[in-house]
Amino acid sequence: MKPLFFCLLFALRRVAADDNSNPRCNTTVNITSQADADSIASCQSVRGGLIIHGSASGTINLHGVETVQGPLTAHGTSNLSSLIASDLQTITGTLSVANNDALNQISMSNLQTVGGDIKVENNRNLKDLSLNDLDEVRGGMTISGDLNRISFSNLDTVRGPTTIHSSGTFNCSSLDRQQSKDNVFQSSYSCTTGKKSSSSGGLSTGAKAGIAVAVVIVTLLILFFLWLFIRRRKRQQSRRTEKAVPEVATSPTAAPTGLATKTLKPTPEPTLPQENVERSVPRKPLSPPPADTGSSVPASLLPGSGSERMSVPVSLLPGSDPSVSSASASHRRVTSDPTLFLHHIPPPARQPPPSEMVVPMLDSGNVYEAGTGQTRPQTPVYELDGGGMSNHQQPIHHE
Repeated sequence: MKPLFFCLLFALRRVAADDNSNPRCNTTVNITSQADADSIASCQSVRGGLIIHGSASGTINLHGVETVQGPLTAHGTSNLSSLIASDLQTITGTLSVANNDALNQISMSNLQTVGGDIKVENNRNLKDLSLNDLDEVRGGMTISGDLNRISFSNLDTVRGPTTIHSSGTFNCSSLDRQQSKDNVFQSSYSCTTGKKSSSSGGLSTGAKAGIAVAVVIVTLLILFFLWLFIRRRKRQQSRRTEKAVPEVATSPTAAPTGLATKTLKPTPEPTLPQENVERSVPRKPLSPPPADTGSSVPASLLPGSGSERMSVPVSLLPGSDPSVSSASASHRRVTSDPTLFLHHIPPPARQPPPSEMVVPMLDSGNVYEAGTGQTRPQTPVYELDGGGMSNHQQPIHHE
């Protein structure tokens, strides 16, 4: 029994001596190759961070390291293909693996606790992320990439916000069931993929884009219908104005700019009484009757009787129809009204036109109605015109 106890004590002292003898166990370790990883294989606990630089290539195996008291990061490597830490159990800081183009494997099968955030992003060739012993994440979780498999089968608590997005064949249903059953993600949670999206603590990017498009369309429709309503109201108002206000006739002369156009109503002309109108028209005085030279119409043929009868000029004497005999003409003159045939008065040779005494002006006192029923005479009939400057009437067709 005692030999066994001394053997164990000796082994513990040797391990303590090895840890104390390796100075790299007590500081942040920069790893650029597998040789740097081998240099800390004797360190069960690294009391600083582990940083894998961009010059690292191939496979980096952190064997023997169980605890990292700080962050573990691998950023921007172009040739790192695998990151293996089979003995690692605890990371007190952040686990961040991002922008490693050639990385296709992360193996931390015994990792149980991460004191900070977990960030695995933009690793083009990484298809599988399995942390099945992971139990607690005291920070948040951000995972994105072309992932076909994500597995946290033993995960119990994630205290910070969680965002998971995969453009591969991964389906969020496994994590959704885990969330709904055990409420693993205690803060906001969002899981989306290229084929199917699921969220319990927030909206996916596709859902947000759809909501934004719907809001824009609804806003445009509201503005369109509002514009139609305003336009219709303006048309109705203009029609009411046209019906209420009659059209006002404007003068043909354009009004000066800036001055209001005033419509002038025509002033009606004063209407004179009929008596005043008749009195205002001047009448030409009647010409004195010509002397009775025996050529006047007999008194018996003139209308009226007694003193009312008067003589008329020879030019207005009732003539006789040449086509009718004298006997029948005298008979007609007695039995009926004679037809008026004006006697032709030939103008005297080389003498001025006949005076008004021979051809008087026609007026209401010297106009007599001719009889009807007689044929047109064969003797020439002349019309009377206004004469020349002397205002004497004369035949129109005189020689």
